[in-house]
Amino acid sequence: MPNIQTVVAKIGSMRKEQRFVVYPKHTETTPDDFIRVQSDTCYAKINIKTGEGIYATNPNGAYSHTLVVKGKPCKIEPALLEQFIAAIPQKGDSIGPGVIVG
Repeated sequence: MPNIQTVVAKIGSMRKEQRFVVYPKHTETTPDDFIRVQSDTCYAKINIKTGEGIYATNPNGAYSHTLVVKGKPCKIEPALLEQFIAAIPQKGDSIGPGVIVG
């Protein structure tokens, strides 16, 4: 059964908390120090060592390309950063029907 963890948070100037999915780390496209998180209307790329990142919101859905057009800097508080790090899917985790982190 899929077991993808989520984190409820506000990033940057968001008004309301949203449920974020933390993507598996993919070192070929994202350096080891960064994670990517996404909610229904927000997408962010965050440095897990410094907590600094870039985020973008869009009421119709935010995706990685939204960072290029609408990206704004953000700083994630240490407690929230720890929650994001704890939710990073690990090798072997089932994160969707037939989707296993490799």
